[in-house]
Amino acid sequence: MARLADNRNSEPEDFRRQRFDMERELNSRLDQDLKLEALLESLRAPAVVPQPQVQISCLAPAARAVFVAGTFNQWSATATPMARTHNGGWSATLTLPPGRYEYKFVVDGRWCCDPAVNEDAVRQKPPVDWVGNGMGSFNRVVEVGASAAVGGRK
Repeated sequence: MARLADNRNSEPEDFRRQRFDMERELNSRLDQDLKLEALLESLRAPAVVPQPQVQISCLAPAARAVFVAGTFNQWSATATPMARTHNGGWSATLTLPPGRYEYKFVVDGRWCCDPAVNEDAVRQKPPVDWVGNGMGSFNRVVEVGASAAVGGRK
């Protein structure tokens, strides 16, 4: 009879040990599953493609404020300020997805394609990056790809 009592006492301990081992194995597998799930999710996520940067510049030495407005900012005259550079230049670096964009400069409140160029003087033969805008004047054009730098005089 004593032997039977010993078996009963050892069974629960064996059962607890077996249950502990099974829970540890299950937790280990759950951790692996979670790591695999996170890895799969990261592979499903769209790749982050860096957008090209475009530098737009112009020459306006007497200007107090210069902005660039175009199809990239819904033609807002104040959304994209330009920074003064040396020798009277102004510059803005834009991060844009690839595509074709039209724009103009807003120099002290006056819209123009290039503050250093008289539009009437070039109306018959505008520069290659100017296009008619259907309103009797021109817009500048920039094609954005991997890299680009455009603007007025350098």
